[in-house]
Amino acid sequence: MNTLYRQIQLILLTCFVLMSGNSHAMDCSLDVDGNGQQDALTDGLLIIRHLFNLTGPALIQNALGVNAQRNSPEQITSYLNTAACQHYFDVDGNQSPDALTDGLIIIRKLFGITGVALTKDAISQNATRTTATEIIDWLDADNQQQRPEQIKLNPTDAARFLTQATFGPTDESIDQLITIGSYQAWLRQQMVEPISYQLKPTQDYWLKNCPLNDDGQLINHPSEIADTWEARLGRHNVWWKTLLHGEDQLRQRVAFALSQIFVVSDQPEMLGNSQFGMASYYDTLLKHSFGNYRELLEDVTLHPAMGLYLGMLRNQKANAVLNIRPDENYAREVLQLFSIGVHELNIDGTIILEHGQPIPTYNQQTVQEFARVFTGWNYADVDWHAWIGHGNRTLPMIPVEEFHDRNEKQLLNGTRLAANKTARAELNAALDNIFNHPNVGPFISKQLIQRLITSNPTSAYVARIARVFNNNGNGVRGDLAAVVSAILLDEEARNGHKTIPTFGKLKEPLLRLSHIFRVFDLQPNIKEGSFWEHQSCGRGEYPAYVIGDSWSHLPGLGKEIGQAVLQAPSVFNFYRPDYTPPGMSGETGLIAPEFQLATENFVINTANLINYSIYWAKPTSG
Repeated sequence: MNTLYRQIQLILLTCFVLMSGNSHAMDCSLDVDGNGQQDALTDGLLIIRHLFNLTGPALIQNALGVNAQRNSPEQITSYLNTAACQHYFDVDGNQSPDALTDGLIIIRKLFGITGVALTKDAISQNATRTTATEIIDWLDADNQQQRPEQIKLNPTDAARFLTQATFGPTDESIDQLITIGSYQAWLRQQMVEPISYQLKPTQDYWLKNCPLNDDGQLINHPSEIADTWEARLGRHNVWWKTLLHGEDQLRQRVAFALSQIFVVSDQPEMLGNSQFGMASYYDTLLKHSFGNYRELLEDVTLHPAMGLYLGMLRNQKANAVLNIRPDENYAREVLQLFSIGVHELNIDGTIILEHGQPIPTYNQQTVQEFARVFTGWNYADVDWHAWIGHGNRTLPMIPVEEFHDRNEKQLLNGTRLAANKTARAELNAALDNIFNHPNVGPFISKQLIQRLITSNPTSAYVARIARVFNNNGNGVRGDLAAVVSAILLDEEARNGHKTIPTFGKLKEPLLRLSHIFRVFDLQPNIKEGSFWEHQSCGRGEYPAYVIGDSWSHLPGLGKEIGQAVLQAPSVFNFYRPDYTPPGMSGETGLIAPEFQLATENFVINTANLINYSIYWAKPTSG
């Protein structure tokens, strides 16, 4: 009875809206130079100079204490730019650290000033901490409160955290997190878990289905064909097995989030016939989930699944005689959807205005210039003129200089590429140009927050994560491990449900199913031989998951509930990131992207599917 009661609690917690956990803990102190002392004329001076945006030698001149452990401008800046410090230095709680308010209060505190004199003329208009007592309690928190490693977790907090970081909390995963003892330790453990890749298991599954070649002979190895549609069932069963029972839950959850930003879908026929390629593309997202965004961007760009989906594969330079112009599709989407967006952004994700109007990040000419960069790329294993269906969809594309545009090009922010550069050199330069655009941090950070935590993060939350993207604390830009950790450990992620009325998000259909099925420990049917004819070829058994009454149509789940992995209806994902449901006033500025899937058909189908799975489905073997 106790086990059933706990399962019901988990379902109620995870079935509809994603909330966050509870942990208020600092990882920043006023000892900026790390010498073990907090001093107004060193640490205080460093903080206020930083808040005035001083950098380099001017930041640290005559402001380092004796035995300072952080003693270079780079070390000090990296420390002060961490999400924890940005949050801590917002002393008055107005969501924006400022030199003339927060900085002034900090330096007064370090000089020993208390009472009304501590806060006089130093509290901002929107402050949430306004009294000297509140300010002192906040600033002393790093000394008085338990460190993250010492906080004792409870089942409710653990379940909330796992709701955000996995495909659903279970009794076992909650107990494991509590035993580990801290979110940080759990994150560290998850980030070194072996990766549950998809391609090899998908191919093994397909071989157990006894596939035949055009001559009716049994296929013995995936290398005998370029790719196939017949591995679709295998790909989806492998994915469901991993998310339901895999150990690398955080990586899988982040990869799923990335798959909704760097969208590739097998809805077009060529990609429907490329299930090895689709599994390989998902492996690319898995590989880089805790890597660097710049490397992810390059591997996504050169993956043949993306090349097929958005037209970069065999994209070629202009030829007036043959009426050929470079395909602009990938050039447009890599800018609009995968990196910088269409408007210039502040660090907090808000749109920069000039004379009351947004400033475009690029124009049509920019798209055309990038389109010329992305010319001259082909499959790695076949000639340019070979039939497009014969190429291997799992190997990165390679350059073919004959079809690359070698003329001069103008990229973002006035960057110029000189003429006569190779395809690879130009690709690297173009991706560096995109990667270093100031929009990337807030643009990508906000989307990851929305996929993992809440649909409407505060601008301060976005800014804290964007700063981590820009600098992980060690001078590295684009560190996704640091970004994911900062997202999950942020004060807003952990306590936003207590203080922000608009916090949370509607759970998307696939996550709703995965959370319920993980709680009930869904087990598959066991089959052998041809999936349809049940004829064995002696290659062993394989799992076939029963999801409602659609056990043989896992790839078709999207038609029933609106979602199936790597099956978005367009490059804009299953739902637009800025979608606002009818009836929700646009004046509020609130969005609810997942509600775009909350149609009458999808909601009823999802409920019916869950009902059937729980009460009627009877797993069998064979």
